[in-house]
Amino acid sequence: MQELIQLLFNGVALGSVYALAALGFVIVYSATSVVNFAAGQFVMLGTFFGVSTIIHAQWPIAAAYPIAIAMMVAFGVLFYAMVHLPLQNRPVVSVIIGTVAVGIAMQNGALLIWDAWPFRLPSPFGDGTVSVGGAVITVHALATIVITLLLIARTVRAATSDRHW
Repeated sequence: MQELIQLLFNGVALGSVYALAALGFVIVYSATSVVNFAAGQFVMLGTFFGVSTIIHAQWPIAAAYPIAIAMMVAFGVLFYAMVHLPLQNRPVVSVIIGTVAVGIAMQNGALLIWDAWPFRLPSPFGDGTVSVGGAVITVHALATIVITLLLIARTVRAATSDRHW
């Protein structure tokens, strides 16, 4: 039974990560009416900014995460100004091709800058575990599930009301 509980929590945690990615697509689409096919590369870039601040620069997590987020904000503004605005009044297919091209450029740029070596960021929730029915569940997995549920509930509530984000 504990194996089933373990698999259930791990599966829901992994599914939550996919749900967060899908939620990102939905939010971008609802704001711009175009699917940003570079959304996955934005997540990759944010992760590599975290790698740069936490692992390479060895800054404490409390300082590194906000700086990595600020770097992503700066990149998002740059993307908006250099890709989205020029393509805003173009046919949808132009915007799709533009976001795919930017995604490919981001992947190759990250490969050039950070190389192909794997890095593992430490969890902001620590290495703690919780025992549920004999199964050992990481606090990180539980936090992922809870945060996903909260964000989905917030998105559904915003979508069903007249309010905007």
